[in-house]
Amino acid sequence: MNKRKTVSRNTVKKFFNKSQVMKIAKKTKFVQRDTEFDVYGFFLGLTFGALTGFPITLEGLSENLNQKISRVAIGKRFNEFTSAFMLNILAHFLLVANENKYNINIKLLNKFNNINIIDGSSWKIPKALAKIFPGYNKAGCKIQLMYDYKSGVVNLLDVTKETYNDQSYSKTLDKAIKANDLLLFDQGYSIYALIDIIASKFAYFVSRINPSSIKLYKKESEKYIQIYILSILGKFQLGQNIFEFECYAGNKNQKTKIRVFAIRMPEEIANQRRHKLKQDRKRDGKQPSKDSLELCNWGLFMTNIPKEKELDIKTIISLYQLRWSVELFFRQYKSTMKLHKTETKTNEHRLESEVLGKCIVIMFISYLYSNARSIAWDKYEKETSFEKLVKYFHRNVSELKHALRQSIKIITKQINKMVKRVIDRCQKARQKNRANTLDKILNNLNYKEYKLVIISPQRLSGLIEHP
Repeated sequence: MNKRKTVSRNTVKKFFNKSQVMKIAKKTKFVQRDTEFDVYGFFLGLTFGALTGFPITLEGLSENLNQKISRVAIGKRFNEFTSAFMLNILAHFLLVANENKYNINIKLLNKFNNINIIDGSSWKIPKALAKIFPGYNKAGCKIQLMYDYKSGVVNLLDVTKETYNDQSYSKTLDKAIKANDLLLFDQGYSIYALIDIIASKFAYFVSRINPSSIKLYKKESEKYIQIYILSILGKFQLGQNIFEFECYAGNKNQKTKIRVFAIRMPEEIANQRRHKLKQDRKRDGKQPSKDSLELCNWGLFMTNIPKEKELDIKTIISLYQLRWSVELFFRQYKSTMKLHKTETKTNEHRLESEVLGKCIVIMFISYLYSNARSIAWDKYEKETSFEKLVKYFHRNVSELKHALRQSIKIITKQINKMVKRVIDRCQKARQKNRANTLDKILNNLNYKEYKLVIISPQRLSGLIEHP
């Protein structure tokens, strides 16, 4: 194995320095005086104890400590200071991982510093916790996660109430966006405020368009004329075409130049979309609007990636498909780590601490994924399967937990041993008749038969109608 890319002892020490854990405990007042309480053992129980896949219990936490302490005493430990302690540990892990991450070396992806994918996932929790974590049906918890596809490392992870929607959260992303980053996000985050933040940071995005929250304009002389997207889509000819036109997204006071792409969906896919839309609205006791049903016929994308980036239109749209990889993160966190399961019924601080603990494991596993994936790509030109990696650590959690109680030297040796196994055994399968997402992008397999149709500013003016 490439020695240069093994996880260094110095990095492992940053993650699992007992003195650092105690320092954070004192800083957050989780520990307010010198005590014999096993803070490091408590931290391990709330984090890597979750890799077993079983709910975290007070008995389990007690058994993980190096001293005898009752489940009642452990239960009393969960307060606002515990939540602060775990939140600060998470912030520490995020910092260490992103300072030491490994990128997958692909020319196309290297056009951007980071390719950040953001998404959220929510779940229901006991109703007694609704005061702190309100949900759409009494009580609910939500995770907002951003990870860099180039490295595989999570770089932003927040635990919120379920009712804190994606559009509101997108307004808080200012500090997470850097120059020459590419952001991929779905319609839930598709608001002008986020587009404006991205443009102000000299970064880029690819997203689906949410016509109900994004207003489009065409500039004529010094005036901006609003474009009603449905009024022009019906005038595009049928067939396997990708239609592109330039316009502006914005509000009354400010606008940003973007490129819009419209792809007419096959009838089978359009019908599936309409069926899902009707089912979703039915659960809410509503009917979908005529416009919403009509929009199911189209794939609508927008980007501010300039032509100077020399990226093929089909490639730009295909990059959006990388966004689905974040679903694999959430699937594994729920199916393997039981992120959404808890035994607490009334203590919101215990719930929050448990979720934060699982998030810390998520953070660390994404870091090891970054390391294994980079080496596997250099060595085999194959991707490491995140699903296989998580399941591997799940099966071998006792081996890891035992090492984490030992010296930094032993922890480092065990981690690199496990990473080497992952590289050799957890590669993503390549099927002859079914290319994976990255293969499709690199080999230009997406929209291969589609023809690009550029809509000139003059033609666009002729298509614009006011409803």
